[in-house]
Amino acid sequence: MTTDIITTELFESRPIRFIQHNGITYVPILDLASAVGIRKRSLLKVVSKNQDDFSEHLKSLQLGTVSGLQETSCLDRDGAMLLMFKVSTNSIKNPVTKKRFGAYKKWQIEKMNKPRALTLALPAPERETAKPLPDWISKVMQHLEFADLFAAHTQSDLTRARMFALDAASKETGINLHAYKSLIPGVVSQEKGYLNPTQIADRITRPERTFTAFNVNKYLENHGYQLRDENMKWQPTEKGELYTIKIPWTKGSESGLQVLWHERIIAESKMG
Repeated sequence: MTTDIITTELFESRPIRFIQHNGITYVPILDLASAVGIRKRSLLKVVSKNQDDFSEHLKSLQLGTVSGLQETSCLDRDGAMLLMFKVSTNSIKNPVTKKRFGAYKKWQIEKMNKPRALTLALPAPERETAKPLPDWISKVMQHLEFADLFAAHTQSDLTRARMFALDAASKETGINLHAYKSLIPGVVSQEKGYLNPTQIADRITRPERTFTAFNVNKYLENHGYQLRDENMKWQPTEKGELYTIKIPWTKGSESGLQVLWHERIIAESKMG
């Protein structure tokens, strides 16, 4: 039995997983969809329409989520690159999504053609022997595994359990793991001053007028700070990106990025 090794790269703050499985690197179609801002089912439709082209590149792998292990459709190096060129840019109506799609294609070519290429050919005996992990990584994984078990048996909050696990692992190993907390699904940014639309609405609500997240989002849209992509998700414009950070989230088989706004947007946009 081989052990899958998962690494993560960021494209414009969007996490993309690379899974080493039996000497070949795969990329989840879900992550590709999140990276370019196109619906997962739209990409799967492209794959389905071109089954003869993708059949040898497509594989279903079990990946961990908050809900446990789930079967996830993945593509190998050639399949991932082929998919990006099978999608017609003319079909992308949103200019922000179209620009991101073009940037991602260039990024993907660069990443996938590096010396650490995604197709890894190893002699058969070496495939059977997993390289031992450094001792500190083993200790971190033990803490995280215990956190998952603890949360499941006590019905505790899984996100908080994993955060406590990283703190405990940091103390034991002496390695600062704080940066990894933002990658835990469900973690709200620890950065001071960043708010979601509901929190902004709470800040600007006055006795004579109540604001909601809907009001905040419409104000940001009307003043050129954000717009909806083809999936009807809010995305910051170039003007709005100066005020935002994006935090990864996962729910079941779905994942994406939550946009948070720095509190100075309230004063500088003259909101409220």
